[in-house]
Amino acid sequence: MINIPEYKELTANGLNSLILESQKPESVSKLLQISDKIYNNLQKKLIKPKPIVTINDIPIVFPYAITLIQGQKGSFKSMIVGMIASIVICKNKNLESVNGNLHLDTIDSKETILVYIDTERDLKNGFPYAIKKILYNAKIIDSFNSDSIPKTENFIYTSLAEIETDLRQTYIIDFLDYLNQTNNKHIICIIDVATDLGIDFNKSNDSVNLMQFFNRLINLYEYTFIIVIHENQTGKEKKARGHFGSEALNKSVTSFSCIAKNGFLEFQNLHQRYYKKSESLHFKYNESFETLELTNENDVITIFNDSINEIIELIKENFICFENDNKDFTIATTIKATDLEKFISLRIGIKSNSIVKQRLNHILNEKIPIPIKETNYYLYKSKLNGHGNIYFYRLLLESELNNELNF
Repeated sequence: MINIPEYKELTANGLNSLILESQKPESVSKLLQISDKIYNNLQKKLIKPKPIVTINDIPIVFPYAITLIQGQKGSFKSMIVGMIASIVICKNKNLESVNGNLHLDTIDSKETILVYIDTERDLKNGFPYAIKKILYNAKIIDSFNSDSIPKTENFIYTSLAEIETDLRQTYIIDFLDYLNQTNNKHIICIIDVATDLGIDFNKSNDSVNLMQFFNRLINLYEYTFIIVIHENQTGKEKKARGHFGSEALNKSVTSFSCIAKNGFLEFQNLHQRYYKKSESLHFKYNESFETLELTNENDVITIFNDSINEIIELIKENFICFENDNKDFTIATTIKATDLEKFISLRIGIKSNSIVKQRLNHILNEKIPIPIKETNYYLYKSKLNGHGNIYFYRLLLESELNNELNF
């Protein structure tokens, strides 16, 4: 017979909890301490979390949280975080334009230190060049060609590029712990890129442990993290690298994907915990200033229309089979929705099917014609025979489309 120890119900801090009459295990004591900490924080005036960095009023970085920025090589990831770094260290927190037409605001009242930890750029030119650009955009130096670079108390930068891979995690843990002990300011820490920290990111335990370390610093001390990670091409979809990518996406408060094409960047909001998921931001690369600028409305319309036209051509490629030297053609009866969406995502080189779905929905809702030879066809999406949970796309003549819509 199992002896079940007697419990006594106690009320502490207004919370009902069951504890052993005998000596409590350390694990129980720790959880009760955390319960008390939560209760004490309940006594404070609590408000909905506000971002400390925004772009065009869209929340980007929240305090005491993790922001994830991911993208493939050449997708302007580091340029985006460099812009964020510029406004954080800028003396004028409401500087109207730090980078061309890019508008950033910080609304955190705490004194802040920015810590930028790089992992891959060379230390002779690559990373110093990026740091100099941050200082210039923050108006800390007057000229990008300046040879006199002042020391900045609120900006610490270092690199793990010279550190052996298997030692990097230890170095970063010790460094962040040292920074916490030597100042009482809020620390915004950029890690660019976190997928080079020297652990096996295909092992879930390693990934979970590293994210738990970041969250422990957030909960115990004055830390906010901006984590940059790579996206790798895997099969038909692009996704953040390994188990760490999945874990970072799950633990982040906000996450974004950088999708670069033809000198333009779509900064896509993948996840937003406290506010409604925002629309994508669009930037264009300014070669003269080597920076990104928010695009104007006409540029966005051009980008959108170009992508619509490209998708229409890919729809035709999927549905149409030309014969007899392109004189004749046949049209596929149906194409499974997920197959078409994945195919288009892969061909136009974007990470998520959600953008493709948005464009396809625009084609559907606006009844945009898809010309084949001299005849216009229209995209239609429905379940097969009106049943089941699987959707299919079809190409219909206008009369056929009207019949379906009026059915």
